[in-house]
Amino acid sequence: MPIRGHSAPARTSPPTSGNSTASPLLSVQNLGIRFGGIIALKQVSFDIGPKKICGLIGPNGSGKTTLLNGLSCLYPYDQGQVVFAGQSLHQVPPHHLAHLGLGRTFQTPALFPSLTVSENILVGRHSRNRTEFFAHAFRTRQIPRERAADYSRLHTLLHLLELTAVRDAHVTTLPFATQKRVELARTLASDPQLILLDEPAVGLNHEEVTTLGQLIRRLRDELGLSVLLVEHHVPLVMAIANQVVVLNFGRKIAEGTPAEIRQNPAVISAYLGDFHG
Repeated sequence: MPIRGHSAPARTSPPTSGNSTASPLLSVQNLGIRFGGIIALKQVSFDIGPKKICGLIGPNGSGKTTLLNGLSCLYPYDQGQVVFAGQSLHQVPPHHLAHLGLGRTFQTPALFPSLTVSENILVGRHSRNRTEFFAHAFRTRQIPRERAADYSRLHTLLHLLELTAVRDAHVTTLPFATQKRVELARTLASDPQLILLDEPAVGLNHEEVTTLGQLIRRLRDELGLSVLLVEHHVPLVMAIANQVVVLNFGRKIAEGTPAEIRQNPAVISAYLGDFHG
């Protein structure tokens, strides 16, 4: 069985394109994942700096979802390591990532259908609340302070993601695009430093994709977030990313700015010239 976090040689390459000279927030170092005899990822390395948007693209079957699940501690890796905010994610349980400051959305929103928009978002505050059973049982003074912080954050996110008008609606009554914004708001409720967005443009029309791109930039600018955007909608990635990482057959074949990626022969070959569209 693969062992997560096997030691890897230190990287000596210069900082990746699009990152500042500051220490990376996320460092993926020679990551390898295999399923039996199948190599799903092989020695994938890249960094994401603070307040940066990194796009992860590649053809179907290139390893994007496998990489995302590795970063989310859902898949063990048998080579390399992942370091987030200076801490190795070796053997970190997936449910502990939100507490560390790493959030993730999924292609299909996993919302609580019986809850309202506001209630779904407040679920995301759980990792930030410190009080335990006895504090709630005896209603210590910490509870009102936490509750005030929860509702302050809720108000901010409802406004930022333009959900105020539907705050009391049950999520099952909302359009798919709105449900995706609710899931994003719930992820942001945990105050992450980095969010992993798993194909957020799936199911959206052209106008909604444009709005999504504007929103991701706004989240980066106003909340000081870093973003790893895993996406098939390459024009969206090229429009908003500081850096782009390209996978093919489980390997990183290119990394650079959007302008550099557009001219990269290996990327053009992998996409058969269609990645411009």
